[in-house]
Amino acid sequence: MQRFLFWARLFGEQAYFRSIWAPLRELANITQSQLILFFDGWIDRSLHEVSGKLKRIRRDVQARLETDEELLDQALRIFTAGARWTRS
Repeated sequence: MQRFLFWARLFGEQAYFRSIWAPLRELANITQSQLILFFDGWIDRSLHEVSGKLKRIRRDVQARLETDEELLDQALRIFTAGARWTRS
């Protein structure tokens, strides 16, 4: 559950993702939960440096069993700056 909440919060902080939920649901029949779970699995399988950083932060947040603002802010900066790596 903490993993899911981590990504839901991270995506919620990213303006781009706030605008894609309705089109994904209406055009591709993909729910927000499905995308979050898929993304979590994709990050787990990825060997990219950015995914490694996000996995470490996700693990740290889980270990604290609460949403840590500092770690989420750090993850958001990495996630936003790493948007280029998702295209490679």
